[in-house]
Amino acid sequence: RYAPAVLVAVLTADVVVRDVPGPPWAMLASALVITGGYSAVAALLLRALRIDRRLKSLRDLSWLLACVAAGTALIACAYVGVYIIAGQIAPSEIADHALRFWIGDMIGVVVTTPLVLVVAARRPVAPSGEIAAQAGAIVLALALVFAVGYPVASPLFYLLFLPLIW
Repeated sequence: RYAPAVLVAVLTADVVVRDVPGPPWAMLASALVITGGYSAVAALLLRALRIDRRLKSLRDLSWLLACVAAGTALIACAYVGVYIIAGQIAPSEIADHALRFWIGDMIGVVVTTPLVLVVAARRPVAPSGEIAAQAGAIVLALALVFAVGYPVASPLFYLLFLPLIW
């Protein structure tokens, strides 16, 4: 049900952040690949496999990780395929580009999704000292990344993983 919002978010990111080259139809097609792919993974997990969103069992977490690994691999190949068809990537480079896309998306989904699912399933709680410290660490990492400036800041984005993993 959130697919339209995801599509808008992907298109906005493509235009504002990623500055994706190529024809507009390729940008739209790649956004549809991402939106449709992740919507299909979510439907598989929730409807067919019926995992518990709170990830209370090893079964639920295992299905999540397996579906994310397979889903992000398929999405990566389809995404890169769009840009091969658009003439933006040489067919001989599909493995390199798909592998980079797959690893980046898989890590992002594996790091953030369990946290989001578990937090969303809980009742709201008053902020604790640890939550305030985590929020402060994220703000500090963002301030450091954006204070340095591009292109030096690009590797510093990995600092944001530390509070997320914490």
